[in-house]
Amino acid sequence: MTTLIQYDLADIFNPLNFPYFADTTERAQFKINRFARLADEFRAAELTGSVKNRKALQVRQVLINERDVLAASLEVLRQKLSATEEADILVPLMDAISVRQRQLQKIDDRLSMADFSENGIRNQIAQKHREMLANALEAGVVTYCEWISAGHLGPGSVSFKGVIYTAD
Repeated sequence: MTTLIQYDLADIFNPLNFPYFADTTERAQFKINRFARLADEFRAAELTGSVKNRKALQVRQVLINERDVLAASLEVLRQKLSATEEADILVPLMDAISVRQRQLQKIDDRLSMADFSENGIRNQIAQKHREMLANALEAGVVTYCEWISAGHLGPGSVSFKGVIYTAD
């Protein structure tokens, strides 16, 4: 599963672009450290599901409140209307309310089927995607370090993930 961002990373970490990253090994080390921080941020990003879960719960609470208001309003109308008025006013109103309640139930069903929990499938996919991006970024940095160790920036050394790449 390759994403558009991974293609962009492959373009960025194309050896033809490396001379534009830095002109000395010291500046290259600075750039490598920035890429390493970015990869760590990908891995440490907040789980998107927890944010969506809060929003889904808020929407569900609004739906419950609307259903409660509809039911309470209907009961108040029932108590105030006579038998004839009930047939003329309440029956069409009941039809409209039942349509709205069915709509609310469909929305609620969709919300309950969407698993936004931390262990939910959507969250697992997002986490795997972030992990793949971090891995692609780190692979690009390793390629850059190997390019530097081939002597393209002159003598010097850079380090990444505890590995020192030295150009003589």
